[in-house]
Amino acid sequence: MRRDHDDATIGAYLAGELPDRAREAFEAHLLTCDRCWAEVAAGRRGRELVHLARDPVPPDLAARLAGAVVAEQHIGPHHDFAAEGRIPARLRGLRHRRTGGGRRFWALAAAALALVAALGAMIVDRDTAAVPAPQIAVAVAGYHDGRLPGTTIPARPGPDLSALRLSGAGASAGDLAGQSVSGYAYRDDTGRRLIIYVSDEPFPVSTQAENAIGSAGAGMMRLDDVVVLCSRRPHTALVLGDDEELVRQAATTLDLI
Repeated sequence: MRRDHDDATIGAYLAGELPDRAREAFEAHLLTCDRCWAEVAAGRRGRELVHLARDPVPPDLAARLAGAVVAEQHIGPHHDFAAEGRIPARLRGLRHRRTGGGRRFWALAAAALALVAALGAMIVDRDTAAVPAPQIAVAVAGYHDGRLPGTTIPARPGPDLSALRLSGAGASAGDLAGQSVSGYAYRDDTGRRLIIYVSDEPFPVSTQAENAIGSAGAGMMRLDDVVVLCSRRPHTALVLGDDEELVRQAATTLDLI
């Protein structure tokens, strides 16, 4: 069975995952197939746009990209992607040109992707969204799953939160994404939960954390519906919970902010 037009083959070629013999056979096929040639060209262009979308797009560039959608509508079926560097250089001189309308579709699709990428980057920039540090992401996932890292009993007892009617529900020592921590779980009689992590090392705190608290560097953010509060410098404690007020009360009780 021929796999020349198989999407998985095209995807593997774009990702550089085809074995040498399969890659050479597919490149030979590219020379005579408008469909696969256009898909590879569009795929390479789309990958470049995704890389560009990782950085915020200036407003003037976003406007230019929006205009590109209109401009791309004038690209005819003979538009040469190879001349723009979208296809490996060794194939450009061998390409047997054919007529057809497939490239026009992919040109419009690429232009639309450019606009989506630009607008997405602008939204991220506008909301000052920060990618959470691995330790924070793992802590939030553990909160959702109701588990603490590791199975070792912590060397130090958990903080006392009886003043908030919170009692201990578990404790263990382990690591969050490679950082050694002690974790303590709490619950009150209404079912509200907290998890507190303490470490000898500072937790990496994003400078874009929401709701900075005080002038000593404490901050709070919400990730996947979990409130995460990081203590003031040197940032060696985390408090996680569903209830923002309870998180603040616990941090205040423990003098973390």
